[in-house]
Amino acid sequence: VENKERFIWLKDFYAPLLTPRQQEVLSLYLDGDYTLTEIAETFGSTRQAIYDMVKRTEKTLIGYEKKLGLVERFRMARQQVEKMEQMIQNFSGKEQEKEEIFQTLDDMLAML
Repeated sequence: VENKERFIWLKDFYAPLLTPRQQEVLSLYLDGDYTLTEIAETFGSTRQAIYDMVKRTEKTLIGYEKKLGLVERFRMARQQVEKMEQMIQNFSGKEQEKEEIFQTLDDMLAML
């Protein structure tokens, strides 16, 4: 499960760098939960060819992450935001101020 979740994150960040066919296959495989056989039937291909494409594409995405590190940076920023949210929860200030801070943190995450 952890490997699939990581694969989904990689696809979400780096899909624009893939070919349209790679994007579509990964979308069906990871988001649509299609089997390799179902994808092969959709594309008029073989299960083995789709399997090979998925594996090659996964290696490509891992290479992008090693070079660019966007997923890891996002994960680290998200952890910091969660830590700050916990600190704000313990803050004894006004509720409206807390909400404004939470909204600012959410806005920051959305920009990443």
